[in-house]
Amino acid sequence: MLTNPELLKVFSKLMSVCVMFTNCMQRFTQSMKLDDELGRLTLEHGTMLGPPTEAERVEERTRKELARKHLAEHVDTPQLASSFEATISKFDKNFSAHLLDLLARLSIYSTSDCEHGMASVISRLDFNGFYTERLERLSAERSQKAAPQVPIPRGPPAPAPRVAVTAQ
Repeated sequence: MLTNPELLKVFSKLMSVCVMFTNCMQRFTQSMKLDDELGRLTLEHGTMLGPPTEAERVEERTRKELARKHLAEHVDTPQLASSFEATISKFDKNFSAHLLDLLARLSIYSTSDCEHGMASVISRLDFNGFYTERLERLSAERSQKAAPQVPIPRGPPAPAPRVAVTAQ
């Protein structure tokens, strides 16, 4: 598989999508951690001189308000949720497209180049048949688009012609 440039190219694209997804999730979780930390930020222990003074509490509230305003400027929660959902959907679409392409090419490669070992790779990548089912649907859609559309006659079927049979 690694010696075939076409398979390697598709595999590389698939891995790129995976790396971009992990980077995106890492940024998202870091932003959520920051938001969570701001919510828990308090002067629990005070200073070495004792519990927090009123001035320290006011300063803490001011810092929290500034941090919330800063986050509100850069992150709109409803927009973030819809944007996040769209991002996940985009990654799913890209990943599925590249994986389907890889499976289709592996299938062709395994049969045309007598690489029967690829069958085990295909079965491991598609252990539950999910992608095979999608490939079959995609193939059926492509064949329907390629086939000329013959108009289907409407109404009762035409009578079959009668043939006279004579005995000899």
